[in-house]
Amino acid sequence: MKKKLLITVTVILALALSVGILAGCTESLKQKAIPTQMGGKVSGNGGMTVVYGDYLYFINGYAGESADNTFGKVVKGSIARVALKNGVPDGEATIIVPKKVYGTDTNYGGIYIVNDYIYYATTSTDLDGDGKAKTSNGVIMRTKVDGTATEVVAEFDSHSTVFKVVGDKLVYVRNNGIYSIDLNSKKFDVTTVEKSILTGYVMDDNYIYYNVYVDSDTSNYAMKVYPLAGGEAKTLLSAEIFGKTDVKYTFGIVSVIDEGDKVKVFYSKKDDAQGNPEEGFYATTFDKATFAYNKDNEKRFTQNSSSTTNLNYTKFYKAGDYYLGYASTKLDAFNADGTRVQGTDAIRSLNVGSAITVFEIEQNENSVVLWYLDSNSVLRKITVLEKDGEEWKFVEGNETKIFSGKFSKSYTSIEKVGNVLYYFNSNVSDNAYYYVIDEEKPAEGKEKILGIITQTDIIAAF
Repeated sequence: MKKKLLITVTVILALALSVGILAGCTESLKQKAIPTQMGGKVSGNGGMTVVYGDYLYFINGYAGESADNTFGKVVKGSIARVALKNGVPDGEATIIVPKKVYGTDTNYGGIYIVNDYIYYATTSTDLDGDGKAKTSNGVIMRTKVDGTATEVVAEFDSHSTVFKVVGDKLVYVRNNGIYSIDLNSKKFDVTTVEKSILTGYVMDDNYIYYNVYVDSDTSNYAMKVYPLAGGEAKTLLSAEIFGKTDVKYTFGIVSVIDEGDKVKVFYSKKDDAQGNPEEGFYATTFDKATFAYNKDNEKRFTQNSSSTTNLNYTKFYKAGDYYLGYASTKLDAFNADGTRVQGTDAIRSLNVGSAITVFEIEQNENSVVLWYLDSNSVLRKITVLEKDGEEWKFVEGNETKIFSGKFSKSYTSIEKVGNVLYYFNSNVSDNAYYYVIDEEKPAEGKEKILGIITQTDIIAAF
């Protein structure tokens, strides 16, 4: 009887283990706290790096979807930190979150540090019926900056979810809907903000701007704004707002420029009246306190279809007292009232024969500097404006090549923090590197390893 009982217990135990494997796995997410400062000042949320107090937290390389994601075993793709000295990495990196960061959102993807928690996207470690990890499923997780208290915030069946964290809210866009998670609730309660929005939304540090259909009419739009930290969505533009309920409008959000207590929204607008008299690119300035539309604050920049060659602006930037509209291979200069800057219809000194990516517009006390990536992903800079007394004057012919290293754009792209570039080096298996810019001798700079490289990648690269 004892032998039969032993066999029965063994079989039952084996079946129980088998069911556990088939149903998924419960991963241990515990580790000892890593000594660190808490309550550090945060800058640069979203992307490969975040500055937190005296440290730089960063994604330690891009590992890809299928790489192992077992907590405690991950090196490449983990979240690490390194001390900063005079704004430059100093000393050896330490892994804080031994989980793999992975996502497909190249616009807003990356890590966020809010209220001493690091938020990040990763792949699921649950197992399917064949005992394989469901790496195509996405998970949003958080971990304290000392490496403790790792937990799952939300789970999805893909990696297409776009999210940002502001205050006590994590707002995400999925399947054309906007949702908000209360990070203070025990079960991370989810609230639906908007069930259905159009593509082409824009998020800045505090708001999401988007279009919806009016009464399900696909030829009639309303543009709205929602505060990421929570609150009520407000309508910015619509036929009703314009007082023209007999006309239908469509909008395309192009850019949003923060101007302190105000924000300037650039957009294309098209009406369905005879001859489309209102069609063109516009900018309206809104007061953040109310977001109320005022006709006097709407400025028309063009009178053309948004598909018109050389006038199909895809981005606007502020430069001194002016605004630069990017179209095709040129940047057109506009005054704040939408009129062209006389004699300057493009920054001719860029002399680009193909599309560029504007990387950053840096405004100093006496100059405005444009940093951009050319068609070969070479980082260049050019001074476009200089102070002449109290006025800004356009200048040309001073383009400088800064950096021509190889970097991956699979997830987050190259970033500039102060005078340092951070990127995943595509020549070294997408591991984390940095480059200190020497503006006096930019060609003499050398790229350096930022994070921790696995032995496998060392052998492959060196």
